[in-house]
Amino acid sequence: MLHNSAKGPMILVADDSREVRRNLQKLLEYHGCRVCTADDGQEALEAIRRHPPDLVLLDINMPRLDGLATVRLLKADRDVCHIPVILLTALSGAESLLHGLDAGADEFLAKPVDEPELLARVRSLLRIKQQHDRLRDYQDHLAQLLHISEQLLTRLEPHQLLTAIVDLATAHLGFRRCIVTVLDPQTGILKVGAVAGVSDRKTVTALTRTTYRWAAVQALLRPEYRISESYLIPDETPVRNRRNGHKPAIPVGNEWRPQDNLLVPLRAAGGTLYGFLSFDTPHDGLRPGVEQIQLLELFAHQAAGAMQNAQLYADLHHQYARYVGPVVAAQLTARTAAGPPAPPVEQDLVVLFSDLRGFTALSEGLSPQELVNEVLNPYFSHMTDVIVAYDGMVDKFLGDGIMALFGVPQKRGDEAARAITAALAMQEAFQPLQAEWHARLGRDIGMGIGLASGKAIVGSIGSAHRMEYTAIGSVVNLASRVTDLTPTGQVWATGELKLLAENYLLAHPTAGPRYPITFRPLMPTTIKGTGGMQSLYVCLVNR
Repeated sequence: MLHNSAKGPMILVADDSREVRRNLQKLLEYHGCRVCTADDGQEALEAIRRHPPDLVLLDINMPRLDGLATVRLLKADRDVCHIPVILLTALSGAESLLHGLDAGADEFLAKPVDEPELLARVRSLLRIKQQHDRLRDYQDHLAQLLHISEQLLTRLEPHQLLTAIVDLATAHLGFRRCIVTVLDPQTGILKVGAVAGVSDRKTVTALTRTTYRWAAVQALLRPEYRISESYLIPDETPVRNRRNGHKPAIPVGNEWRPQDNLLVPLRAAGGTLYGFLSFDTPHDGLRPGVEQIQLLELFAHQAAGAMQNAQLYADLHHQYARYVGPVVAAQLTARTAAGPPAPPVEQDLVVLFSDLRGFTALSEGLSPQELVNEVLNPYFSHMTDVIVAYDGMVDKFLGDGIMALFGVPQKRGDEAARAITAALAMQEAFQPLQAEWHARLGRDIGMGIGLASGKAIVGSIGSAHRMEYTAIGSVVNLASRVTDLTPTGQVWATGELKLLAENYLLAHPTAGPRYPITFRPLMPTTIKGTGGMQSLYVCLVNR
């Protein structure tokens, strides 16, 4: 038998002799082939391009377009050049053989055809064609997986990633419906992450949360199951084992039926299980073959890798947020994911410094551990919460001080009013700490805050071994000098900053309740290193 598919190979017979066509057709159909015929080369080419066969038997001497010309045109067409061709001819001699092979024919047989020889050559060429088809399928799968990988790796937000996984699965893997379930590593519970090919909630529930199927999925988390394999979840209709409750999931095999679910584990490199892909309703209604299962598992491995990358991205964002706040962290991690950090740029911003008063005397009476645990960490924690709440960025901790930036990495226009309001909120949040330290340590500790606005170079600055996102410029020095002058419990700002805040509030009257601030002028002061007199203002809450 000449089977290379479920329906048998398709062979095109082209000969101007009806009798030859009929005899070859009967012979090949007897041996399991499907056969179509053509009267000449032109008709054969048209048939091949409409429905490419697995093999072509081609007579050399035909009207309109002879066999040699047909072969040349066939082999010049990239879409069908891989189809093997056997030339048939009543001519004899080496010259005819050479002309045929030179035209691109794969085999050459003389008429009358020896049937056993013909069948042997057909079998041989069909095997070669089958291997070629597998290679092309493999190349197509690689291209498909590369495209899928590129699509998945651009999704770092969890919901977008899960949606992309099921959409790509139904678009490329031959199934109408796909559900991704995500494993909670803390509880071990599977939850539906995204669905494709299902339009109503009832169907989603039927596919994922019925007791029968869900119990079978949960059973896969037991140690006795090899989670690296794909499994079938039998349909609910078979008879249940009343003693054990449910028929368990079974490895993929000949038991597949269209109503069953195919479950593929989402396991990344390193062995971490992120969940499962559940498929049902293949487009062709046929049981998936070994190659399709392998493709599904490769896709699942890619999807799990993308989920792992998204988790690493989330962890990176979380770590950044601990140092620079969530707003700046989102900017930095987005840039990191896109490539190298952007170079530092000059921009307008507001710089805030806070400094503890009485800290030096306090540190002499406490151990370093007590100083850090009972004073500095609570102080930094409470002040950072306020700064982040007002979308500021904590630049650094300076012994008993804090440097924070407002208006980075992007300006919003309200930086001046927002920074001053944050500073006043910091003083309010500091009062409970101040009372606690007085009661427990017997010391009076205060805090002064100074602010200034201006231009600075902002961005990632440092070496290949250590980078720091910070601001450098005279405005930083000015804000620090103002803080040194600020008494305990007060907030001082430069005249330029005060003017920016007032102009913003005048232009945005509805912003007043968000930024309830007012100012009391101070005597102009000479500040070292700033080039002359500075107008300073006490910032107050406008009650």
